[in-house]
Amino acid sequence: MPLLTAPIFIVLWKDVKEQQPLLFYAAASFILFCTGNSIFNNKEINGVLYNIAVLAEMVLACYYILKTILRKSFSLQFFIVAGAYFIFWLYCIFFVDASVALNGLPEMVASLMLLLLSMYYLLSLSAAEEILYFQKLPSFWIVSGFLVYTAVKLLVFISYQYINSVTTIIEPGQVNMMNSVATVIEYVLICMGLLCTRRNTSSHIFLKSVLF
Repeated sequence: MPLLTAPIFIVLWKDVKEQQPLLFYAAASFILFCTGNSIFNNKEINGVLYNIAVLAEMVLACYYILKTILRKSFSLQFFIVAGAYFIFWLYCIFFVDASVALNGLPEMVASLMLLLLSMYYLLSLSAAEEILYFQKLPSFWIVSGFLVYTAVKLLVFISYQYINSVTTIIEPGQVNMMNSVATVIEYVLICMGLLCTRRNTSSHIFLKSVLF
């Protein structure tokens, strides 16, 4: 599903300059999808590559959300949030037991942080003038995609950890399927946001031609 954003980026490249970090985010998501399938289908823990993709996804999504909220590319808040997660990620990789660190802990924390950032964006939007036309904002759809994706992943992860501790009724493949559904929903919303970028650009050009 992340690869479906590539044609949209190619067609709308000049109109989506503000959204171009999402191209790298989609690449990280694609790696997560592929390594996730490898883990669940082949029963092999390809944890290091998987967690590198988790780190990349977290940093890029964090960058996009904070850049949208603060209207600044590399803010102090971004370095604080991304730096704190990076330190935690390194701690998990090198010092936490592999059975924990390579089986979802960094991803769960990343999902929680992105969920909170997405909620903060929506809260900020509700107090801004842009709320009057929120459905036309590319960032609304894109961050909503982050919100749905991380909320589902957290719910699935917590439910799986709890149920797996008392029974084996849920297979890892079922977890992967639910995460795949969340990924599809996320990228449908991201694609809607990218298409809004084109529509807003076209409207802007039309207004300039009428007014000037």
